[in-house]
Amino acid sequence: MSIRAIRCGTLFDAVATTPLRDAMVVVDGNRIAAVGPAKSTPAPPGAEAVDLTNRFVMPGLVDCHSHASIVPGLGDQLGQLCRGPVPQALAATANLRTDLASGTTTMRIMGEEHFLDIDLRDTIDAGVIAGPRLLVAGRGLAANNGHGRALASYDGVDEVRRGARENLRRGANHVKIFVTGGVSSPGAMSTSSAYTREEIRAAVEEAHRAGTYAAAHAHGGAGLGLAAVEGVATIEHGVLVAEEDVVVVVERRGGLIGIFSIFIHAAGFGAVDRQRP
Repeated sequence: MSIRAIRCGTLFDAVATTPLRDAMVVVDGNRIAAVGPAKSTPAPPGAEAVDLTNRFVMPGLVDCHSHASIVPGLGDQLGQLCRGPVPQALAATANLRTDLASGTTTMRIMGEEHFLDIDLRDTIDAGVIAGPRLLVAGRGLAANNGHGRALASYDGVDEVRRGARENLRRGANHVKIFVTGGVSSPGAMSTSSAYTREEIRAAVEEAHRAGTYAAAHAHGGAGLGLAAVEGVATIEHGVLVAEEDVVVVVERRGGLIGIFSIFIHAAGFGAVDRQRP
């Protein structure tokens, strides 16, 4: 692997409290080997010189919750998910290129149909298309009458296990289950649970047996509470989370991934993202 010596006009390394002027970053392959003032951080012999002396440099951004093929501002998110594999792939390729150009170098993809996200990850890794590093869930697990139900649904413990296992067999990095309602669901957003305790537990168990974790779409209420108690590692959204549920998540060493931008829109609370009839 090649070694690159990147001369930065201004560097924010996310460690120091203030940016560093005239800095050097040495990258060995895909690892940062050294960071510091250019005067005291010499470039290794034979390193490729990269001149960014007129640029502000910072670490890549991490998008902790996204869907590669969807642009929420266009509305009808489920309709976007239900497109055929070719339109989906073309949309996702353009979206990921934009994400990378915006400084996002890692994205956590939380559900795509056609196992599209798995193929995208592998295609990016192979250098065929440009995009961030992807951590992917495969197809989201949704109940037939629940939020997030696109081309496939998974009802009952055995179906949830089958869906999780299919995703993991294809190479998913984690398991995603839709527990509560959401902005793109018709009618008022429900915080009840679309899945039983046993179904949620099955998703968690399958993830753990494969050495990974389960994430749950959950805004609040009984659904979020069940997900927390059953050991889901990350609560996705959590805009209506109660204090007692936060306590459970912390006790179980889980995390809350807050995604609030979808609720902040000039047209009002999620208006642009409502599912169309």
